[in-house]
Amino acid sequence: PTFVGRVDGLLGAIVVQRDGRLPVGGRSRHRNLARLTRDGALDPTFTATSGVPWQVTKLALQPDGKVLVGNKGGVDGGYPAIGFSRFFPDGSHDPGFQFRLPTYSINSGIWSGFWTTALAVQPDGKILLAGHYERDHFDYWYWSALSLQRRAPDGSEGEFLWSSPQYVGVIVLLPDQRLLVAGDQLARLNADGTRDTGFVRTILPHPGFSPRVGIECCITQPDGRILIGGNFTNIQGQARCRIARLMPN
Repeated sequence: PTFVGRVDGLLGAIVVQRDGRLPVGGRSRHRNLARLTRDGALDPTFTATSGVPWQVTKLALQPDGKVLVGNKGGVDGGYPAIGFSRFFPDGSHDPGFQFRLPTYSINSGIWSGFWTTALAVQPDGKILLAGHYERDHFDYWYWSALSLQRRAPDGSEGEFLWSSPQYVGVIVLLPDQRLLVAGDQLARLNADGTRDTGFVRTILPHPGFSPRVGIECCITQPDGRILIGGNFTNIQGQARCRIARLMPN
């Protein structure tokens, strides 16, 4: 009863700072990125300068306390809105963040936006990022080039971890540096991005024009077993209504 948290709009992401304060993101008429104090009140010391266009979908903290913000990027009025940015712990925008869209020849279209779908940070500060690039091809905008990548702590180019991933909505960094990736499927990757073939890969069926079937959240228990939740009714041939638990393998 002492927590007075109130968010004006849709809350889509939340992280906990070392001091207990809570950066939160989502969609609001006033600001898409804010911070709550430990008792849930809006923190007036968090400035969130420059704001965040579109809806915030993912948040993560780097070891130095900087806040990584993923949002639904795209083109608004003909101007690109890159859906990945960084803010200092006080909420001011970090202009030194180096995330840029890749460049391609005019024959293959122009990459004009990025939509963050999953985000995690390694202990060394490197960034694990999944999302979609948006492409302008003869004035027709569409999402393509699904990517799962590891970037340097400053957001600059790193390496593509998975050459042809399906939709990735969750990245879980395991203690041995392997990765669980979840979305249209659940798979485990080795630290170098190759798929771990010793892990039973779960691929969820595509229901056509029905709502997306997918895994929306994933955590591991102390014994290594995996809890998943999302919009599904069957996992590996077993009837499971939106929540399931899998063995470590």
